[in-house]
Amino acid sequence: MNPSATDRPARTPAIHQLTSGFKAGDAISNDVLELQRIVRSWGCRSKVFADPAFTSPLMRGVARDYREFEAEDDADAVMLFHFSIGTKLTEWFKKLRAHKVIKYHNITPARFFAATDERTSRALEAGRRELADFARVPELALAASAYSEKELVEAGYRRTGVLPNAMNFAALDEPPDPEMLATLGDNAANVLFVGRVTPNKKFEDLIKAFFYFQKTARLRSRLVLAGAMDPADRYAAYLRGLVRELDVRDVVFTGHVTQAELNACYKTARLFLCMSEHEGFCIPLVEAMHFGVPIVAYAQQAVAETLGGTGVLAREKKFEAIAEIMALLVDDRGFRERIVAGERKRLEAFQRPAIEQRLREHLIPTVVPSLPTLSSRPE
Repeated sequence: MNPSATDRPARTPAIHQLTSGFKAGDAISNDVLELQRIVRSWGCRSKVFADPAFTSPLMRGVARDYREFEAEDDADAVMLFHFSIGTKLTEWFKKLRAHKVIKYHNITPARFFAATDERTSRALEAGRRELADFARVPELALAASAYSEKELVEAGYRRTGVLPNAMNFAALDEPPDPEMLATLGDNAANVLFVGRVTPNKKFEDLIKAFFYFQKTARLRSRLVLAGAMDPADRYAAYLRGLVRELDVRDVVFTGHVTQAELNACYKTARLFLCMSEHEGFCIPLVEAMHFGVPIVAYAQQAVAETLGGTGVLAREKKFEAIAEIMALLVDDRGFRERIVAGERKRLEAFQRPAIEQRLREHLIPTVVPSLPTLSSRPE
């Protein structure tokens, strides 16, 4: 006699993830890995699938070719697709039998790249079109911020929610690179920004604000711009020309940094400056909070949302006024400590327990109704 369905042990839920690219140190890739750790701690099976053409050699052992998923595609599994740019994976994802969930990391408006990178501009335009065409596909559409969720609602997505990026704070506590620590830790007032060198992040405005800061602060200072940069890129050439034109001293473009080098940058920073005009969340703001670095930022919507009332927001790009605030944060210990205390409190919203609770609430009961019976356990 065959056992009834109720007598059979419940199959372990499967919550897999799909991303167009997968690279070490990339913000979306880090989010994928942290979410995988969370769902595995619940007892769920979880694999990462990506386009091998955009997976770095180092990560090919972590992310599988997305076509391998077809062998285990079933109606009980969940596939969470991290969506951030136009990709051929969109059409493939639509045809899956698994429960479909997306996480929208926002798509940078193509206008930022129109003058310097036509290929990227076209891919971003394609992504915006796909976002609108995709609205009826997923059962659940999550976004890294309420700013991004608003775009999903406007595009016609039915069930939406906010899930901030999951972060590996343990990596930020790893020992800093000793060589970079020695280079940057020379008592100069280091002003830091972290991010890939792209036009939407407005590196030119960082340079302009720092130009006035050097005059206002009257102390030895350094602008540390930590992030990957293509030396042949037209935007990079423009930035180097601007540094020469303004005769700004001590501007350091680090290029791609390792985790240890990044930690050294934060450890030696006196303040974090962000002039970006488009972010879907902005992970470096949270990293700066973790290191106790006071933040001055332009009030782009997702940036203001991530800060949650902490840091110092600039509503206008009046660089001389911004430089005065920067100097005050460096010179006035009491002011600095008040800003940092607020940032530490805000940091609680991005710790693993808060992210894990939000993820559970979004997935239950529609997508994975069996999750409440799972006990969270060590990995």
